[in-house]
Amino acid sequence: MASGGETSLVATKLTPPTPPGRLVDRARLSDALDAAVADPVVRVVLVSAPAGSGKSTLLASWHRRRGVGAWVQADSADRDPARFWSYVVGALGDVVPGLEAAARPAVSAAGSDAGPLVERIANELTASTPVVLVIDDYHLIGNPNVDDALERLLELTPDTFLLVLGTRIDPGLRLSRLRVRSQLVEIRADRLRFDAAEAQLLLDDRHLTREQVASLCERTEGWAAGLVLAGLSLDRSDDHDGFVEAFQGDDRLVVDYLTDEYLAGVCDTDRQRMLESAVLDQMTGPLIDAVCGSDDGARWLRALASANQLVIGLDNTDTAFRYHHLLRDLLLLEAERDI
Repeated sequence: MASGGETSLVATKLTPPTPPGRLVDRARLSDALDAAVADPVVRVVLVSAPAGSGKSTLLASWHRRRGVGAWVQADSADRDPARFWSYVVGALGDVVPGLEAAARPAVSAAGSDAGPLVERIANELTASTPVVLVIDDYHLIGNPNVDDALERLLELTPDTFLLVLGTRIDPGLRLSRLRVRSQLVEIRADRLRFDAAEAQLLLDDRHLTREQVASLCERTEGWAAGLVLAGLSLDRSDDHDGFVEAFQGDDRLVVDYLTDEYLAGVCDTDRQRMLESAVLDQMTGPLIDAVCGSDDGARWLRALASANQLVIGLDNTDTAFRYHHLLRDLLLLEAERDI
């Protein structure tokens, strides 16, 4: 376990989590990550998708397969810049000889000014071999000061440094600038969705037919957590055909997961508006205002989609949206209970 100053680093935050017992090799996604490492133009890989999409599993299995690189498992306590950078230095110090000794003395001041620390890290990375830094659950940090310092690090480091971020919400980096410069690779919910072949491997021990797997894949929209939960619920059923035909967002395990991961942190006002708008197949600002009696439907929809990626955009103008099928099922269920 690395340590520095008065702060002892938790070793498990510097290693990827253990993969699940049933790990599906998703070569198409691993290949995309490998290609980003090999491309000297790419500076950031953004893996941004809802909870349960398989982000951490993908990154952890890829990181372990490569056998090299630095890993930081972020948590809400890392909103403190000094703590966050302490872990970044510890992680990079494991793969870049001399970096920790050079950068550690500047960590304590990072809470007020991370500039000197970032410059020291950049200097050490300039003299090193190629380095990949993975930061998972970056959405838990939510500190603009950390975003700014991380962006400054990207500006100073050589093209042999690649930053990989796993997050539920897009970070406060200037992503549009990275896109224009071809420096950003994005793996979002649509690419993380399981296709029928991958779902077949995930549910292989349930002895389902291809048609049954395809049906579950369609109902869950390829959402990894939905498929896993469907499999767990299926284990309790003796009627596979009946289960597959009836499976939707009112399944007990799905309800519990969506409630814990998506609705628990939603304020009462937003939750009520979500319940009221669940009757809509597609949502636009004027439709939200008409159904909910509001006057800020367009703004609310954009804010909701940016914070909850089970709210899916239907165009390139952030005008039309819909709920993920399972989330909509749950909202309609709750709305019916409230009547």
